[in-house]
Amino acid sequence: MKDKAQLIERVCVLFGGISPEHDISVKSALFALKSLIQAGFKSYGYYLDRQNRPAGLDSLIEKAGALIEEGILPEGAYTDILTEELICKKPPDIGKLFNILISGQYDVVFPVFHGPGGEDGSIQGALEFLNIPYIGCGVAGSAMAMDKAVTKTICGAHGIKVLEYLSFSIPQWKNENQDFLRQIEGEIGYPCFIKPARLGSSIGISRADNRDDLISAVNNAAVYDSKLICERAISGREYSVAVIGNSHPEVSVPAEISLWNDFFDYPAKYGPDAVEDIIPAPLSPELTGQLQQTALKVYTILGLSGMARIDSFIEDGKIYVNEANTIPGLGGNSLFHRMWEETGVTVPELFKRLISYTFE
Repeated sequence: MKDKAQLIERVCVLFGGISPEHDISVKSALFALKSLIQAGFKSYGYYLDRQNRPAGLDSLIEKAGALIEEGILPEGAYTDILTEELICKKPPDIGKLFNILISGQYDVVFPVFHGPGGEDGSIQGALEFLNIPYIGCGVAGSAMAMDKAVTKTICGAHGIKVLEYLSFSIPQWKNENQDFLRQIEGEIGYPCFIKPARLGSSIGISRADNRDDLISAVNNAAVYDSKLICERAISGREYSVAVIGNSHPEVSVPAEISLWNDFFDYPAKYGPDAVEDIIPAPLSPELTGQLQQTALKVYTILGLSGMARIDSFIEDGKIYVNEANTIPGLGGNSLFHRMWEETGVTVPELFKRLISYTFE
């Protein structure tokens, strides 16, 4: 008798949403829809606008046009997805959408959200509460990985190196900014980076080379999150490893992230002049193995499942974990699927495996 994963036919892809990473979610979801079809599944998408309201195909086509102009989506790459009625044209309200999911019309849901409102465990919690199978990491792992400060605390407690950092809330900063300025300058120094603690895609990140830069960077990051991280700048390079699986996870070959504009910022990741990463990373077999083992350890101690991308720095031969992404970007220059292709796992096979992990 076939197991549950082999009986899966219909996949519902949810994407868009309230996160500042909304546009990248659109890009990833269109790639996911196409890849699921190539893998032999019947896939259908529901697009949510920035207020988490189901918005329909017309709004998505308008959004895709804007992303093509920005260079985030390559022109013509997903024309077939946008014209083959694979996206809901007249979506129900959010309550009725969940009723559809509960009804069993779809075998599994693939939440392709990035950042708050999707990658942070919120949608996973709703799906679990309603007993709806979904692809990817669970609630606790998603929530912990989303918060960079929590990730660093847990890694540090398990002997995994992280860069020197200081985490603080905006209310703390407003009440004690002079104390924090002195602490940052004394313990971390310049140059340093200010980041929103619970966001990705390099949104809201700024480099500070002096006190004026630091204050400006805090104000910039505070637009996106009420919790921030200050982290020392590193002279080494950044690397990424993709991980898939549950109790017996597997790792990909690593990628070396090519720096551009001092750090891997949003235009470097998604713009028309996005950098070319090196896959596999030009590392010694020993350092490659250490990087992969570090990624596996982070995946395990955070309780991750399904899939993740673990990003780290290497400086003077030492590995420093940067962050874990539980819904990695897909399509285009995104690293996750490209690392698996270089490891010998095709994109259709990758998506088949992700679905199978849901029912292990």
